[in-house]
Amino acid sequence: MLKELIKEILKEGIVGKTEEIGHTPSPYQIGKFYHVRTVTMAIAGELKGIYQNELVFKDASWVADTGRFNEYLKDTSKLKENEPFKSGVIVGRGAIIDCTEISQVYKNVK
Repeated sequence: MLKELIKEILKEGIVGKTEEIGHTPSPYQIGKFYHVRTVTMAIAGELKGIYQNELVFKDASWVADTGRFNEYLKDTSKLKENEPFKSGVIVGRGAIIDCTEISQVYKNVK
């Protein structure tokens, strides 16, 4: 079911708007690339949707090892280990530790 939801979101471009659900506007911006550290892992991807409790990313990867973090933030190809997701990914906003914008997502296995 989750896989179908992700496919539908990515195919149809469904985007939740925080204003519609009665929350203040989000600091996140659709179409930007983000590196997100959660309580268990790091994910990088292009933000596709913003919902009350989730962020939806397309072309996302699990970044297992960034190498020198400041170098990775300047040039994402400098990462040491990367595992792309097969499709998009939904991240629970409650699990996010921090999030920073990056210039692009490294899309290859490394």
